[in-house]
Amino acid sequence: MNDRAHEEYRELIASYVLNALSPGEMQEIGRHIASCEECMREADSYSGVTSALTQAVDPVPLPQGFTDRVVAAGVGDPRSRTASKPRRSPFERWRRLAPVLALVLVAAVVAVGVIDARRDADRQEQVDRLIAQSGGMEMHGRGGATARLLPRDDGFAFAARNLDAPPEGKTYQLWFIDGEREESAGTFGVEDGQALVFDDTSLEGVDAVAVTVEPKGGSRKPTSSPVISSA
Repeated sequence: MNDRAHEEYRELIASYVLNALSPGEMQEIGRHIASCEECMREADSYSGVTSALTQAVDPVPLPQGFTDRVVAAGVGDPRSRTASKPRRSPFERWRRLAPVLALVLVAAVVAVGVIDARRDADRQEQVDRLIAQSGGMEMHGRGGATARLLPRDDGFAFAARNLDAPPEGKTYQLWFIDGEREESAGTFGVEDGQALVFDDTSLEGVDAVAVTVEPKGGSRKPTSSPVISSA
């Protein structure tokens, strides 16, 4: 088999792994892969990606005819060509590369999802670890919300969990209480019921701490009752 034919077979390997070829092409490409060590390694690498993807997401039934429409849009109708007599056009190579690009794109999307999941898990672990500590000020509030304010060498750490998302146009605001004086320690957001704040503000003189719901951007003084506090 000449180099030109070998290269054409290589361009169809991704389609072969995705089962996106006609039955005749599947048989022909399969025979070539079985006899070509280089193409066999490439097919194995694509198979590893597709296998990982199937284990990374829950199966969802596809609409009827979905596969045929995707194949027709990305690589043309597989029944209208053969591997030995491929259609020629200025865009032929890109059509053949479409399955490869699709694999790369889907793998990238899954990788981002895995990174996000790992980040969320790390955040939850950090929140739980800070709240479980014995120092600082322990806080309790509505709906089982709990939090803890901890002093640090360079300021403070605040961690909370089981907080509802604030209403539209509102935000949570942290207040340090020194006797009768309430001083804002800034606003913060909530992600999956959790909040994590690190700041360089000193806790010197702080007797208590509270969190209220305020207009977006914060308030100069609390305008609502605390949803969670140390008192």
